[in-house]
Amino acid sequence: MTDLITFEYPLHERSRTLLRLTHCFNQFDYHIEHQSPWETRAAMSAMLDISSILARADIKSDLIKEMERQTVLLGKMRQTQGVDPVALEEILVNLNTTMTNLHNVGGQLGKQIRDHEFLKSILQRGSLPGGDCDFDLPLYHQWLEMPFQDRQGQLLDWIETVKPLRMAVELLLHLTRGSAVPKEEIAENGFFQKTLDGNVSVQLLRIEVSKSQHLYPEISGSKHRFNIRFIETRPLEHPQQTQQHVNFQLTTCIM
Repeated sequence: MTDLITFEYPLHERSRTLLRLTHCFNQFDYHIEHQSPWETRAAMSAMLDISSILARADIKSDLIKEMERQTVLLGKMRQTQGVDPVALEEILVNLNTTMTNLHNVGGQLGKQIRDHEFLKSILQRGSLPGGDCDFDLPLYHQWLEMPFQDRQGQLLDWIETVKPLRMAVELLLHLTRGSAVPKEEIAENGFFQKTLDGNVSVQLLRIEVSKSQHLYPEISGSKHRFNIRFIETRPLEHPQQTQQHVNFQLTTCIM
């Protein structure tokens, strides 16, 4: 097990959305495998969060445009010395396949989930604190008492409707995270600042720091520069910026 903990910070709204969707899909994957009705509730909540994120913007066309951009960008690297042509072609095929699958999805992503009467009732009540209690949603309570295989099967059928989206999210994040290599940096007195090249669009920052240091980064940034303050976590005390020099790894992801 690695001693490093990775923190990611998006500098672009698209990257922010991709990370949020990935977080929800990971939650769903974990909870869907457990039989307790409480685990099923958690899987349901993650799925409904995904549908709510997809309702806020035209994510489908945005992802397709981004994959088209990546295809053009990577296609220009065919003649670049040192580039593995087999690996490059595999990525381009994956991009084209994923783009086609996403393009073939009819209507708005997640609409089948949002329009399902049963799921809609849970989504509406879920916006209230404790709004999905048994007395608020007796149908949901009855559904949660169904055999685990039935509950799991229905959830998997519903999440399958956004599978093309998930494939696109995973591929784009994979390309973004792999677009740069980590560099060793030092935050003097817990502070680090860097100015960015205005001609390069930085999508994502990845900060890796040792778990044993008991620090987490507070990051603020824009397309021009970003700051990192490393905060000490102390039991029963207000967190504050460390005054120690902090060694960490920084990846500035540009794709």
